[in-house]
Amino acid sequence: MLLPVVLALAASCTALSILQEGTKARQAFLIPYVYSFSPSGRPGAGNSPYCQLTFNVTDAATNDDTQCKVQYGPCAWSGERPPEMPKPDAPKPAKCQNEDFKFWFSKFDSMRNFSLEITHTYHDKDTRSDVVHTGDSGWINHDLSSDRGYSYTCGGSGVCSMGFRNNTDPLVATFK
Repeated sequence: MLLPVVLALAASCTALSILQEGTKARQAFLIPYVYSFSPSGRPGAGNSPYCQLTFNVTDAATNDDTQCKVQYGPCAWSGERPPEMPKPDAPKPAKCQNEDFKFWFSKFDSMRNFSLEITHTYHDKDTRSDVVHTGDSGWINHDLSSDRGYSYTCGGSGVCSMGFRNNTDPLVATFK
């Protein structure tokens, strides 16, 4: 007689655990793709002198998603120094394709070692007010193993690229 109660309690705890995990997953930004690029400084290479960052992000709470891109630097050039394009920061964040999303580098050591602060502002129809989700990616760098989808390469010309791609185990930036 006690066994069915214990089994029912265990099933309830398991369901509660799954529900809580689902709730946590919905309280975050998911980042399945990141690409960072640093150009060659060789003369005549024809490259832009600016570093570039591109990433995809989904607000799991709203299912809104977008792609974000920015150029900053110059990072490498020959001849006269090109005009400065500053990295996005909290006072001047970069806008994404969906302009309700903004981001900046919350920490930055190099184009292959940084973290991103992301915000998404949307209008909640239930509360009739604007809501802002904010999250930090944590460090995006070589600590993300190649098994998980991280890669970094540098060529003899000085062109370097860092990438992360993982649709099943994306980077998670939990809401603050």
